[in-house]
Amino acid sequence: MKTMDTCLFTGVELSSDTREEHTIPRCLAGRIRSRRVSSNTFNKAAGDGVDKSLGAVYAALFNRLGPLTPSEHRAPFLDAFMYDGDKALVIEEGMVPRQKRVEVEKRDPATGKPSLITASSIEAARKFAKASKIDSTNWTFTPNAHADISRGWLNFSGFEPEAELAVLKSALLTFDHLLADDQAKRFTRHKVLSDVRKLVRQCVIEKQWGRFADFVLGLQYDSVSDLKRLRKQVVGKISPFEHVIVAATNRATRCLDILFWVASVDPFAFRLARNWDQEPFTAVVVSGVLKGTSTMKPVWLPEQIYFRPKPHLSSVRIGVSEKTAISDAQKAAGEMSAFRLQAIKEAAHLVEHECDDFVRDKLARDAIYLADLTGHGLICEAVRRRLEVMYALVINDPNKRAQLCDILQRRFVELDPKLLTQSVPKNGHDIECLSWDRWLNVYRQLLKDATELFDLPGGLEPSGTEIEFRREGV
Repeated sequence: MKTMDTCLFTGVELSSDTREEHTIPRCLAGRIRSRRVSSNTFNKAAGDGVDKSLGAVYAALFNRLGPLTPSEHRAPFLDAFMYDGDKALVIEEGMVPRQKRVEVEKRDPATGKPSLITASSIEAARKFAKASKIDSTNWTFTPNAHADISRGWLNFSGFEPEAELAVLKSALLTFDHLLADDQAKRFTRHKVLSDVRKLVRQCVIEKQWGRFADFVLGLQYDSVSDLKRLRKQVVGKISPFEHVIVAATNRATRCLDILFWVASVDPFAFRLARNWDQEPFTAVVVSGVLKGTSTMKPVWLPEQIYFRPKPHLSSVRIGVSEKTAISDAQKAAGEMSAFRLQAIKEAAHLVEHECDDFVRDKLARDAIYLADLTGHGLICEAVRRRLEVMYALVINDPNKRAQLCDILQRRFVELDPKLLTQSVPKNGHDIECLSWDRWLNVYRQLLKDATELFDLPGGLEPSGTEIEFRREGV
């Protein structure tokens, strides 16, 4: 008789009423949906709590990757604000900002009606005018600068215990599901892991954090080179931003550790047990994030990875002074920012080079916008505008703006004059007949030129990183 599946953390039997849930949250492009490892009660508590915290940490990265991820994993739009006047923006997938609503900038003193507004598009402005019963026939539309993120701010979570716990929970559930039919290797159910399973349940359902710090080893950026070496030993093509989860024992110390390299960016490590009495092992799970990728079955390797014996960069600090905590926070903020901002730039670079439809759509939209304003939506000008958005932070420096203009000038001079005159009609129709393949090639060559001169495109500049340190019992 087949044994009933039970929830890894609560122990309750799972019935036909148990709903499928992602072992790695959907907001992180988790591929595995399981009804065999977690209960509805646990899943709801996690989804309403720790999973949201984890999603917030990687919202910017997965928004940037949006065009390359399956539709069910597309990140939601993000809210942002302009520095000047707290003007609301929404960030569409691919980190494309647009104004969220029509803003009244000035009013006619005599009538009180709007005399100057800003909007996400001319269509939005006209719709506002119609609803407000304003005559817009004599309005003058002036193209304002792109609402790029360098001129505003977004609320992104930096680091907090809830996010770390969600990482631990996801790693355990993923291994538990993949080993469900191999009880001999299903280490997630072993008795020596009873404390960590209890801890996860208490944190997620009861909101009691207890001894969480005892299991946290923190972010192991020093292990990235070891992870890359280990990943090469796993059969299968390496894909950008894939998740890598490693469970490894240490025969000498009898420790069992697990490391979740989230999106190949942040390597979170945890000590699951200090009294492992079974055969040593190293198991690796790789789960793709981009379209066309999947989750591989666990691969068993003879290699061992040795993690730090104490928490390194972690949201949890026990028995430290306030001065030490502040020092740790500053170090953590700097190191995390460096890795995460680099990942966002790499994501932007990948999207701009791999997503033909996405880039063409953005160029076409810019050209149509220009056509509505000036009567001639030149594709070359749309390319210029797109490049300026991708390097918005860089060209705040006048000298670097001049260098970017030189790059554009050199490339445009080389082009066929007929290509340079291509434009979209004012109504935006018949754009398919344009030489998009050639324009994509031109745009990407310009990106290559700019990358060689500056850096990868799409950079963000944080004004600060919030890190919450939680002490035991809080």
